[in-house]
Amino acid sequence: MKIALVSPLPPTHSGVADYAARLGRELTAAHEVIECDPPDPARIAACDVALYHMGNSGTHGLIYEASLTHPGVVVLHDTMLHHFALGWFPEAAYIEEFVYNYGEWFRSRAEELWRDRRISAGDQRYFRYPMLRRLIESSRAVIVHNPAAARMARQSIPVGKTVPPIHEVPHFVDKPSSFSNDERNAVREDLGVTPDEVLISCLGYLRPAKRVRAVLDACASLDGPYRLLIGGEFSTPEYEAALAPRFESDRIIRRPYLDDTAFERVLGATDIGVNLRFPSAGETSGLVMRMMSLGKPVLVTGNDATGNDENAAFPDDAVIRVDPGEAETDMLRSYLRWLIEEPAVRARIGQNAAAHVNSVHSLWSVAARYGEILRQAAAVPRQ
Repeated sequence: MKIALVSPLPPTHSGVADYAARLGRELTAAHEVIECDPPDPARIAACDVALYHMGNSGTHGLIYEASLTHPGVVVLHDTMLHHFALGWFPEAAYIEEFVYNYGEWFRSRAEELWRDRRISAGDQRYFRYPMLRRLIESSRAVIVHNPAAARMARQSIPVGKTVPPIHEVPHFVDKPSSFSNDERNAVREDLGVTPDEVLISCLGYLRPAKRVRAVLDACASLDGPYRLLIGGEFSTPEYEAALAPRFESDRIIRRPYLDDTAFERVLGATDIGVNLRFPSAGETSGLVMRMMSLGKPVLVTGNDATGNDENAAFPDDAVIRVDPGEAETDMLRSYLRWLIEEPAVRARIGQNAAAHVNSVHSLWSVAARYGEILRQAAAVPRQ
């Protein structure tokens, strides 16, 4: 099979780019993979099927347009495209797209949301409207990574309309390299972490939904030997500036963007991972999977009142779920205090995490499932 891989690819700094590139290399074992970054209509049309990797940012605009022109299999890394729409469409087109998804009676709501778009990153109103309809109904098939994403995708198509096949495929984990104790200790020494301190890491693309402020609040009143590493780029300079005074604490270690080598070294040196997401875009975190695969206990956001259950497939003894809402900070603080004080608990949860993801989320099994879905889609006559 000749597959057009249409996605941001390295050196673009994004989880989608890293995921697509690694999956593409695995698919080359059985198929011919043609990389299309940026999308090339002629190369896409020459392939048996196109695999589009779509995320919730304006940088995916050309991929979105190509997927409508040459329908294929769409991987929804975020099961909501509202922020993509705000970043890609001009005002009039955004409003019409909103109306296409939700009906003419929502036109005034679209106008309101456009006016308030400056605060869209953390405003829950925007997460109530995924704006998925056009992309899904024009696709040959859709791939998502968790039960919440599958539900959101199906609900985006009006009753009575044809829904293309929607496949829930586990997010693969490409296990990072293991490090010796000497290497781990060297990384911790570089970070200024002493042997008796527990290193808590909050890493990745730091936007309001990652709950960095809540993590800082929870850690501020913790006792015991710990250091908190905040690592990654902030979504906006304003968000970083608002939190910057908090980084002056001698408990906080701040690192900007980490390249792959530095990132893996930090993962190996971490004792506890924190990766909260609320409001949620229906995504499954590749970072969470990598930390779990290394045997790290990770705190994630649990179900909320709207049924967001992106982490529902993880066994209860393999992650620690923190409720969003009013109890979030207190709950996070209590769990962190428990984990700091109980190394045996950290080890047990980490072992359960590694056993789960390294079996259920192996790269080879995920790539085989992609191959099956792509072959089925390629057999659908082009319209």
